[in-house]
Amino acid sequence: MAFGFAYTIKLVIIHPAMDVEKLTNTFRNLVPTMAVSAGDVRTFRSGLQRPAELSVWTACLHSERELDSDTVSLSQSLGSCLLDRKRLRAPLWTGVLGWRISF
Repeated sequence: MAFGFAYTIKLVIIHPAMDVEKLTNTFRNLVPTMAVSAGDVRTFRSGLQRPAELSVWTACLHSERELDSDTVSLSQSLGSCLLDRKRLRAPLWTGVLGWRISF
């Protein structure tokens, strides 16, 4: 019996003052799911507005909305992302690079 789960793999870059537009132009083949510059005013669901303290840029590393572990295992997906890392190379890395896997 299979106990599958859905997951996504995202590139997450957080920096105190990075220009998110410059980052979006650097990673032309990735579509950002979040691009907020430090100081930008954000409106939350509650209606509260406040400036962002950090620049945050995220992008999904696969074209599907989410992946299914019964179809593609997490280890296969991670391996594919790591093998395809050449497309993620940028001339300037000033942020904190991290992988976020959401279940």
